[in-house]
Amino acid sequence: MTQELDGEHEPGETPAIHEFLRRLDDTAGRAGGFVGRTIAAERGKEQLVGFFIGQTDTGTTGLFRDLGEDVDAQLDRGRDLLAEVCGTDDGWARAREAAGDAIQAAHGEYTDRLERMGESPEPVD
Repeated sequence: MTQELDGEHEPGETPAIHEFLRRLDDTAGRAGGFVGRTIAAERGKEQLVGFFIGQTDTGTTGLFRDLGEDVDAQLDRGRDLLAEVCGTDDGWARAREAAGDAIQAAHGEYTDRLERMGESPEPVD
């Protein structure tokens, strides 16, 4: 998949979601954060697919659709991980909290970028 970038990608600042994930220090929180990151990645992928469909760019649309298969597999692994590590109500609550916070970190950064571009972002579900 990275070969599609043709060496044009230059990493910039660390994304807000990764900064958040690095601060998690408990197993249930990390598992929940992984699931939240995966959900945020899936939403981002859906946005990109929709954008490139609108641009009638079938090649790039297909690239991001293929990426969705990997995201789906990650989400399945994340659910399995949650079942393993969240043996108590407190563990499940911690995982839910971390997942929600991860999604909010990603959405907040996405919203900020759109606003800087003069766009009006939609609220997160």
